[in-house]
Amino acid sequence: RVVATTCLSAGAAALRGQDFDVCIVDEASQVTQPVCLAPLRLARTFLLVGDHNQLRPLVVSEAARELGFDTSLFQRLADGQPHAVISLTRQYRMQLEIMGLANELVYEHRLVTGSAAVASRALLSSSPSETLAVWASPLGASGSGAADRGVRRWMEEALAVERAVIFID
Repeated sequence: RVVATTCLSAGAAALRGQDFDVCIVDEASQVTQPVCLAPLRLARTFLLVGDHNQLRPLVVSEAARELGFDTSLFQRLADGQPHAVISLTRQYRMQLEIMGLANELVYEHRLVTGSAAVASRALLSSSPSETLAVWASPLGASGSGAADRGVRRWMEEALAVERAVIFID
């Protein structure tokens, strides 16, 4: 028997008294510790899946952050029991240059692409003028004045198909 639920719903009355062999919490690095404990208490064994190098739990309260609520159980266990962490290095989501940036900044060049099709993927159309036309108008480039040419110029740079990663200030 398999039951799928959110961490918050795991505390619902329908699951009280239930006992499971295994609990798998996906995106566990994004869940606060108290919320993550609700499903774990229902199982004898648990598996936390996530990436503590990506999104942390969203904690708005400064007082709660000071108490460590923005540190997930995943992060705490990964830090305390590094031998129990299995890092997956093959990824199927990021284009090659974007993966290169993540590799450089976070993953110490351990990531490899799992798909040539994904590695070569381009987000924008191969027609920069079509893409520019879609985005220029909402940003105020509607005429042919100097300001409009300035908007068009930086947008052409930002939307260049051959560039997968660009920082805009």
